[in-house]
Amino acid sequence: MNKINKEFLVRSVIYMIGIVILIFGVSVFISLDLGGDAFTVMVMGISNQTGLSIGISNMALNLISIIAIYFIDRKSIRAGTIMIFLFLGMGIDIGLGLIGGFFVGMPMPVAIVCIILNCFVVAFSVAILISANIGASAYDLYGIIVAERTKFELKLARPICDLVLIVVGVVLGGKLGIGTFIIMILIGPLLQFCLKYTGKYVEIAVIKFAKQEVLES
Repeated sequence: MNKINKEFLVRSVIYMIGIVILIFGVSVFISLDLGGDAFTVMVMGISNQTGLSIGISNMALNLISIIAIYFIDRKSIRAGTIMIFLFLGMGIDIGLGLIGGFFVGMPMPVAIVCIILNCFVVAFSVAILISANIGASAYDLYGIIVAERTKFELKLARPICDLVLIVVGVVLGGKLGIGTFIIMILIGPLLQFCLKYTGKYVEIAVIKFAKQEVLES
């Protein structure tokens, strides 16, 4: 295996680790039933209207998004974009099944603490996905493409996209709650904090394995 293929394999494994952690985080947000992030609110709306599971609805929205992005900016679709589409939705259904009714009846203050702690989990998982550098999810590409096409800064384009998803999601029956607002406030700063560490350690891992492959060859 050449160095480039080895590096891609290592980055893909790291990306999958990020997806697994993200699956756990999203499943917890949904199970707490206090509202999710913008994309999840939209997914819950689709699930409410179609009767499909949350996971299948997630896959459907991701697929629709990827098709739309393909016609707008196909070069932005990379391996990671497809991996998120293939594994996140199915994983969420499994995660929700494993969690079951664990959070049912939990006192509101405890639930809010769980949301805050889970924001770190999700931010950490997204930081891993970004640091792996093999492609963004369709959800993340929304903000990037809008920023590029409108000349808005990403920090403005992303909230605009989130607002559209939330409004449409709520109209369709998605859950908007205190959790949604906590997530919107905390994820950005926590993500920025996590990226300081994941970026460094992901590259260390990639370099280590790439060098090992060179020495073995």
